[in-house]
Amino acid sequence: MTEPVTSLNSPHQNGRSQRQIIEFHLLLPFGVGLFLGAVRIGAQQFETIGHHMAYTALFSILSWLCYGLASKLMSWVLRPWQPPLLVILLTGYFVGGFGFWWPLRDVLNSFFVHALVPGSAFGSFWPPPAEDLAGYIAMTVQGLAWWLLANWLDFRLRRVPRFGFQPPAAPPAVVREESAPVLDSAATATSTGSQLPAEPRLVQRLPANLRGADIHALEAEEHYTKIHTSKGNTLLLMRFSDAIAEMNPQPGLQVHRSFWVSQAAVERVARVDQRWVIRVRGGLNIPVSRSYRVSVQSSGLLGGNMMGDD
Repeated sequence: MTEPVTSLNSPHQNGRSQRQIIEFHLLLPFGVGLFLGAVRIGAQQFETIGHHMAYTALFSILSWLCYGLASKLMSWVLRPWQPPLLVILLTGYFVGGFGFWWPLRDVLNSFFVHALVPGSAFGSFWPPPAEDLAGYIAMTVQGLAWWLLANWLDFRLRRVPRFGFQPPAAPPAVVREESAPVLDSAATATSTGSQLPAEPRLVQRLPANLRGADIHALEAEEHYTKIHTSKGNTLLLMRFSDAIAEMNPQPGLQVHRSFWVSQAAVERVARVDQRWVIRVRGGLNIPVSRSYRVSVQSSGLLGGNMMGDD
């Protein structure tokens, strides 16, 4: 049995494709490392510039992976407090540096110690050298600046999810009347006096693998909101009430303190095991709580029937 071929552009559950992961965690630090090696950054001196570039390239990639692993870990540890992304990146940098990178750095240095010029040596990671404390601080700040800047560009400009945080939705495009011709369907809607329905803002927060999907339901899960779509599910770090607000103007209703459903996705409302349940497309059964029965009845989903008591 052959394994299915996966494209580099195929998205993962966290919304990032393999290409985006390789670009951020391998190619970017590799390029930065080569540059730093070419300009001879570092207190140690190597016999050749090739040794220096190879060392700084591996140094950058391995430390970058440590920061990323630690940031992912901190996003899980700090989840109950809902910290901003900046806190995750800062704690990930220092936890990754002292927890993962410190011992790994010694292993890397052992492979390159033979390439140092006589009299040169690798500086200590901790404690900082008293004779060059300013230089140690400068290098630490420089590494932190590279880490924060790269994540900011990836998150804000490329709109790639970072450690459970979804990037902000792109602003709606403004179309001028004198610009390119509109589609026939839009022209038809204008001629008949009707308007095309606006897309819910929440759709713009979906990861790449769910773009273009229909949102069937929203489900509150602690500090997250689970989005049920026609292409699968995803978790967004946002309040349930905010997610419902961003579904406007798509018709829907809250049927439970933890569930909102799209009216277009409802297949039927039935009595199951002494309780009322709404079945939506995809086979999801959503309970209707007693406090939301009135809104379900008034929505017309029951065809004029009344919900009896449990």
